[in-house]
Amino acid sequence: MMEIATQPRDDFITRLISTEVEGRRLTDVEARTQLVFLFISGNETTRHLMANVLWTLANDPGLFQQLRAERQLVPAAVEESLRHDPPIRFLMRNCTVNAELHGQYLSANDKVAFGLASANRDESHFEEADRFRVDRLDPRGHLAFGAGPHVCPGASLARLEARVAVEVFLDNVASVTPLDRGRYDPVDVFWAHGPQALEVELESAVQV
Repeated sequence: MMEIATQPRDDFITRLISTEVEGRRLTDVEARTQLVFLFISGNETTRHLMANVLWTLANDPGLFQQLRAERQLVPAAVEESLRHDPPIRFLMRNCTVNAELHGQYLSANDKVAFGLASANRDESHFEEADRFRVDRLDPRGHLAFGAGPHVCPGASLARLEARVAVEVFLDNVASVTPLDRGRYDPVDVFWAHGPQALEVELESAVQV
């Protein structure tokens, strides 16, 4: 027999459908749209983040062994992967006012696409911008999660999930060899960045 709760649960979905802003709640369509967006974005982006980190480790044996020996560098490796290979390449925004940017005129309500991947490899901001480095002084100085009022609400969780995934991988794998070193087959989504597959040979680090 199904038990019916007499008190609302204190969780995100309950708050989403019950919270009022200026006396107004989200409509059913708005609530469903927000939930679908969160489910899809949290899955797609985090999956590509993990895949990109593992692709880099598989194709850089020196880095792989360095992280196995120096586990304190794992968070920096995750951040550098976010900068070097962000899961989201582009974002879209609505222009709210008439503006001019680098000689291009934008009108209010124009759709604007901007490249996070390009910004994260800005040579004027990042030394050796195209190189994967785990010794950057400001490892979080990237835009992979956006910024300001549009920063990704799941950034902390995505970082945690990626760190745990890398730690578990390093705990269980002694060596990793890609079957086709350097090959990167991107997913067929224009705004996303992640490999479709990662075919490797693994040597277990676990004694059986």
